[in-house]
Amino acid sequence: MNYKVGKCIDCAPDAPAKPLIAKRCEFHYKTHRNKVNAGKKHNVEKKAFKKDLNVYFASQILQIPATCENCGCDIRWQREKHPRALVAHILPKRKQGGFPAVATHPKNRVFLCITCHTDFDNKGAEYAENMRCLPIMRQRFAEFKNCLTAHDLQRVPSYLKNTK
Repeated sequence: MNYKVGKCIDCAPDAPAKPLIAKRCEFHYKTHRNKVNAGKKHNVEKKAFKKDLNVYFASQILQIPATCENCGCDIRWQREKHPRALVAHILPKRKQGGFPAVATHPKNRVFLCITCHTDFDNKGAEYAENMRCLPIMRQRFAEFKNCLTAHDLQRVPSYLKNTK
């Protein structure tokens, strides 16, 4: 392989000319690639998480009932167009501020119509405390709460912990 010879963009300005790979000397090229590849680990984890979620949603979609577990409306037509939207996570799945440890737990879900799902995600704890399906959510939460760390248990919304 013929290397181009010149000044490395990362070396000191008075450094001698060296064989270059992508405008860097061998040392700085390897250092640069290690930094780039370190960032790819995150992408690999992200892809694995996405793949796990796809498997999770595929298994949950097979269990979607004919009616919303909150309002009781018919959700069969929504199942054909937006099946994943009918699977609401009891504890949010997101990495930041969520509960990724139980994102794919089979009991961390409630089947809601698109309207109830949107309201559950956006209207906060006061709305969730008054949902008709709250007893179902509490029962399912009890079945997977042992998968959470002590720190995560402290962050669980009070409406799931409290029983009236």
